[in-house]
Amino acid sequence: MKWDDQGLGVKPASAFTLLLLLLVGLVAVLALPRPAYADDPLATKELQVEQQLGCPICTNLPLNVCDNQLCQEMRGVIHQKLSEGETPDQVVAYFVSRYGDAVLLSPPQRGFSLAAWYLPFLALAAGAVVFLAFLKRSLRRQKVVERRFAFGDPALDQYRQQVRRDLEKLEDSR
Repeated sequence: MKWDDQGLGVKPASAFTLLLLLLVGLVAVLALPRPAYADDPLATKELQVEQQLGCPICTNLPLNVCDNQLCQEMRGVIHQKLSEGETPDQVVAYFVSRYGDAVLLSPPQRGFSLAAWYLPFLALAAGAVVFLAFLKRSLRRQKVVERRFAFGDPALDQYRQQVRRDLEKLEDSR
């Protein structure tokens, strides 16, 4: 930008340039791709199924994100089965019967897979119990130490006085 001689404002030529830049920026923002929202209930069901299933080849990658050939074929099967009137749960069950539970992005809540759902909470609870036990023992030790030092121990007092004298001698010798 160019400022006028008094530094009070923008020159007319640069104001036009600024306006032009703002207009170009507005057009660029409007031209950016936006996420498409499906009004079609079938497309919504397809997306729901695709978000539940993972790529059998890639690790933890949902079908709606993966672009390899197998995932494209799986999306075609999903579209076909939903078009034929099957429910999303039936389509998911079809892929689970074909690829096993590994195709699901979240483990099923049955059998041995329950450990994946509840083990983190159990570990967190066990950690909290261990931490509280450590804290309780630490506080108990602190009270014992405070009790021991609360009473005047003549041997300890003599030792402290000896240390102070030795420190004073050391400082005087410097």
